[in-house]
Amino acid sequence: MSDNTLPIYLTKFPEDLRDKYIKPIPYTGLIIVLDSLGMKKRSLEKDPKVFEDWKRVIDDFRYDVEYKFRSFLFSFSDTIMIVCPNGSMNINQFINKFAVDILIPNFIKFFENEFPLRGSLSYGEYKVGQNLVLGKAVNDASICHDKTEWIGITISPSTN
Repeated sequence: MSDNTLPIYLTKFPEDLRDKYIKPIPYTGLIIVLDSLGMKKRSLEKDPKVFEDWKRVIDDFRYDVEYKFRSFLFSFSDTIMIVCPNGSMNINQFINKFAVDILIPNFIKFFENEFPLRGSLSYGEYKVGQNLVLGKAVNDASICHDKTEWIGITISPSTN
């Protein structure tokens, strides 16, 4: 890759660091796509604490995901994506451990703060690059997420 095809801020990186930063890394693991139902009704006019409440629960969730489970949580507006690579744990044990240790306690916190969540979980292959996560597991989670109209989380049919 030549320097003239890179964004200017990356041309100053040493070659070995630049390649690590740009090249997508393949993983196998969980992809979870969530969003908060009813966010539109919690407008600033009706609830001036909506941003403060959301920040508190999303920060707690991020801490649990990133520090307790060594995974990643991305959020934009009221949408959350969790990227959770699996080392060598059995798929069922891995999903159960994540659900019991991370998802259930945080679902309760969100619900108690009037941010009911709906979403989908998928297990499979994906690649993580700079601000981008793509792959079969992402597609499966997104498709399954879009079909749900209720509070809770569903497991993608392709997750074995």
